[in-house]
Amino acid sequence: MHCCNSDSWNRLIAHYPEHGLTHFRVDKITEIEPLEDPRHPSNESLDLVSYVQQTFSMFGGKPEKVAICFSNELIGSAIDRFGSDIGIKKVYEGHFSTEVQVAISPSFFSWIFQFAGKAVVIGPEAVVAQMKQLVKKQSRIYEMSAL
Repeated sequence: MHCCNSDSWNRLIAHYPEHGLTHFRVDKITEIEPLEDPRHPSNESLDLVSYVQQTFSMFGGKPEKVAICFSNELIGSAIDRFGSDIGIKKVYEGHFSTEVQVAISPSFFSWIFQFAGKAVVIGPEAVVAQMKQLVKKQSRIYEMSAL
């Protein structure tokens, strides 16, 4: 078990043999009782820092290396999210790219989307396609809305 602070919430990360890593918000845990059964530690080692850096809003997903192009003004956001040891390269004037390991999830796409076009997933193509589908789906909702 590990505790970490992510997205302003303290979380307990535990390994369940049936489900793998499972996340719990500490402020939501109630009625804790000790169990008679012994704890069975996972055989997997966990690099907690890397795990938290690649997991968005503590929602898991398939880990994958993703290339992202950022406007230079987002260098701080990229370093805050992925760490100061990320490799960056100039793509064109005012923009850089990096390749990072992330858990592909709706929360990852939301994180990208918050930058309003100043962060763009550029690879791999399957992840770019997922982002395009999500944007199309959201766009259709607003086109059909009577707001």
